[in-house]
Amino acid sequence: MTRNRALKQVLLVAVAVLGLAPLTGCSDGSAGQSGPEAGAALGGASSRVDTRPAACPELTLSGAVTYDDSFFGSGAYAPLVNVNDAGYGDNFGMRLKSGYGYLDDIPPYEQVAGTFDFTNRLEQDGRTCRHCVYVLSDVSGDHIQLPYIATSGTLELTSVNVDTGEFVGKLDKILFREISEIAYYSWAAPLENGRCLWLSQLTIDTRSVAGGSCKTNEDCPNAKLQACTAGKCQ
Repeated sequence: MTRNRALKQVLLVAVAVLGLAPLTGCSDGSAGQSGPEAGAALGGASSRVDTRPAACPELTLSGAVTYDDSFFGSGAYAPLVNVNDAGYGDNFGMRLKSGYGYLDDIPPYEQVAGTFDFTNRLEQDGRTCRHCVYVLSDVSGDHIQLPYIATSGTLELTSVNVDTGEFVGKLDKILFREISEIAYYSWAAPLENGRCLWLSQLTIDTRSVAGGSCKTNEDCPNAKLQACTAGKCQ
């Protein structure tokens, strides 16, 4: 198994349990949440950030965005240029959830095209987010030293098909904030004075397009629909 494929498997496990603990305080000065219901009652808004804070390193992809699938949901994955310890792996991931998720505590939801704002507090909680965007930094084996979740910016989905894993969209001005680990694969809300990362923009397209170079099926835009044959995505 290649390093990126191993990291990819860690991502699939991690997103399944992201945000098990209640939300606490937030660095924007707002009150914390005590759970999904409290998040909904809060009105779903935190402060928006439109320019990269000086303290937040800019993220750069080191590979293509590809389709990911697990029994928890579908999403996109891409390796990142390391922003912390160069001896470990960093990864971007976006998980789209629908129906009753394994950890969800809110009504069913079906993915549709539209624009979604990460200042909505429901999107900042792994138990309630429907468009869960995250960074896992300094990954070693199955240990994630620095997990982050999107807390500002937007996702514009122009098309989405959860059944096939094909969706097209773009992320714009995404602020990621570090979240605290309280137990093995169990994280709380963004740390009040934690680290941050910034992603200016990212285009995502996981439609099945043949002809690209590959070494494994996971190198193709959509591994669910495609196979790597003789070094080409088919």
